[in-house]
Amino acid sequence: MQSDRSINEFKGKLFLWIQGGKIISSLIIFIIFTFVITDDRFSYVPKLNTFMLASGLIGMISYKFFDKKLKYVHFIFITLDYIALIGVIILAKQAFSTLFFWLACGLVITYYVTNFTYTAIISIVIFLFTLNWPYPFLTVADLDYSAYANGSFQPTFNYSVAILSLFLFYLAYVTERVRLQYRNDLEDTLVHLRSEESLAMNNPNSVFEYFPNEGLVARNDLAQRLLDEVDQTEIDALSNYASTVLDKNEQHQFPLDLAKGHFLINLVPVVEKVNVYLTDITTLIQAQEELKEKEQQNIAIIDAIPGFVSWVDRDLNYLGVNSKFSRFWDKSKEYFIGKELGTINDTENVVLRDMVTSLFEDNSKESIAKELEYDVGDKTYWNYVSINKYNDNKSAVLVSIDTTELKEAQALIEEEQKRSEANAKLAAFGEMSAGIAHEINNPLAVVKASITRLERLQKKEKLTDEHLLKMIETSYYGIDRIQKIISGLKNLARDGFNDDFELCYFKDIAGDSLILLGQKCKLLEVRLDIDFDEKLSFYCQQVQVSQVLVILINNSIDAIAELQTRWIKVDAQKQDDKVLITVIDSGQGIAVDLQNKIFDPFFTTKGVGRGTGLGLSLAAKIIKLHSGELLVGEKDGHTMFRIMLPVNPS
Repeated sequence: MQSDRSINEFKGKLFLWIQGGKIISSLIIFIIFTFVITDDRFSYVPKLNTFMLASGLIGMISYKFFDKKLKYVHFIFITLDYIALIGVIILAKQAFSTLFFWLACGLVITYYVTNFTYTAIISIVIFLFTLNWPYPFLTVADLDYSAYANGSFQPTFNYSVAILSLFLFYLAYVTERVRLQYRNDLEDTLVHLRSEESLAMNNPNSVFEYFPNEGLVARNDLAQRLLDEVDQTEIDALSNYASTVLDKNEQHQFPLDLAKGHFLINLVPVVEKVNVYLTDITTLIQAQEELKEKEQQNIAIIDAIPGFVSWVDRDLNYLGVNSKFSRFWDKSKEYFIGKELGTINDTENVVLRDMVTSLFEDNSKESIAKELEYDVGDKTYWNYVSINKYNDNKSAVLVSIDTTELKEAQALIEEEQKRSEANAKLAAFGEMSAGIAHEINNPLAVVKASITRLERLQKKEKLTDEHLLKMIETSYYGIDRIQKIISGLKNLARDGFNDDFELCYFKDIAGDSLILLGQKCKLLEVRLDIDFDEKLSFYCQQVQVSQVLVILINNSIDAIAELQTRWIKVDAQKQDDKVLITVIDSGQGIAVDLQNKIFDPFFTTKGVGRGTGLGLSLAAKIIKLHSGELLVGEKDGHTMFRIMLPVNPS
């Protein structure tokens, strides 16, 4: 192919040079026979050269712009040149041998520029023309030989010889160029053959040749080593394959196991032989097996996840699901592939589809998680769903953990905790019962004494209005005291979680606490000091905050009951938009390793039967619902609890 292209290029160049030579020579001859030699007998020469000049120009333009590949232009213009030469011979009536000579020379140029067939046709035409000259064109009498007789033919002959010399030089030059080109092509071919041999020797695959009479022949070291390793049965099998391919003359490729390895065999039939290429795919097969093993391992891991796993594309079509997912819906894994996400359940369609869609649309997010509730049949299920994008945000994997049992357990725990909290309140009231009874007995005794005195004064007829009013006032005081105690008990006994947040004064909160704990402090000789501004107020659920204060003071009383120094200080003050309440007792503080545990439900440092472990957890829960904080620490080496509440929680 390279040689054909080179020859075609040289033919094109030769054609251009010939046209250029025609143009230059035609101009020179035109000038000579127009201005130097003015003999009428040579009037045909300027005409011929004018035609050649025009032919050369048109030929160059046609080649450059219309037929660069020399498909037709060289045939056309060389044919025109022959027609012009023969026409001039006929019309000039001059039997000059130079004209016949140029016809013969033109054959050489024709062969180089065109091809053998065209040159043969032109040769036959010239031969027939010469053979019949001057008949049937002219008679012998018509020919003019005077130019030979008087010697005027000599300049023409000399010019012709000079041009012939140039033509022969030119022809030799072109011939040498073509010869060199062929030699270069031959060298390129030899280099190519050597590279083919080198390619076989350096090929990373085993290369063989199969000949019907010789069998398999190793072309490189790899092939030879392989021949040394395989047994004769395997060689015979490979030879049979090659023989079949040679008979059918069709290329064939197939995998084959040889010498404990895996190979891809490629059999290429060539003339009277078969090239055999063996590509070692052992590593590839092992990688495929490892990949398959990894895939099975991944499937096993996915199926072992205690929840639903599925993956979808951006069009929200299922790409796959795990076994737990398919078993739950009583469908095969293949059933889901290609189906649209959320087509199984209406609730999933509304919530889950929106989650996945929003994740794909938000390029700033890689994952999203949410707890979903959905119904299947008559049962309600809860799932915690985590969705992560992968594959350049083209796909997403959904992992769903069933939290239904956890939700049900949490509900039971919350219900049980409420019962426990109620029991804790009852237990606290039990602990304070002696003090409460004493608080009630004192005003009752006052009322009873007043009534007894009224009765005595009545019998002695000494009852005056002044005595009556005084006794009534004393009785009202006792009854009012009893009402406050009962009201405090009722407030602390009820839940209070659903109460509205109202503006409450701290003095009322502290009053409820003192009613229940004042007597207990007296019995255990605990000094209780409460310091606060009478106008201090904030928005809260009064019953709830009172319960917290009772829990903290009661715990302090129990903690310091056996100490020699027993005191409790309660301080409340406003700090900017918050209220700080501190409860400090004479205890020596709480160990650091216990400070993070005391707010846990059912954790207590009290002895067996003395505490439920729910007081501080309940107090922390109440403060948290008030958007506040309950912290434990120390002040001057003594135990301190700090309550921080917003004045007006949102």
